[in-house]
Amino acid sequence: MREHIRGRRVLLQALSESPFIREALLRQDWKSLQSRVRGIHENARDLATVFVVDAAGILRAHSTEPSLVGQDFSHRDYFQSGRRSAGPYLSAPYIGRATREPTVAIAAPIRDEGGPLRGLLAGTLTLQNLSTILGQRLPHGGRAFLVGPPNLVVT
Repeated sequence: MREHIRGRRVLLQALSESPFIREALLRQDWKSLQSRVRGIHENARDLATVFVVDAAGILRAHSTEPSLVGQDFSHRDYFQSGRRSAGPYLSAPYIGRATREPTVAIAAPIRDEGGPLRGLLAGTLTLQNLSTILGQRLPHGGRAFLVGPPNLVVT
């Protein structure tokens, strides 16, 4: 599981550094950004969702729920900690607005060439996603849990 999450962190970091994502965000080309986010999701189907929030935490593109675009996500752990992170940040568990399930987000900063934060590219994994991935490794009847601070267990 650790390797799988590490692989998704590497993927999201590489994509957050791509000029296609950064330039669409900087130009405020929401249609292009939406298209790119959907394309990422189509190629990484283990992620429940893929989305971009701007530097203020406003959702600008979402792979599965475009109706959420324009909403403020600045209160989320992945935004608060992700914007201060030099690389991808794995959030504490939360109930996703799009998935309505226990979820963790991997958020990678989108920065200008000079370094200022412009937004975050994030992918989410739900408890169901993680259970499916773990299913090949868990003994028959085994269960998966999301555990976050402090001692929060989500089943």
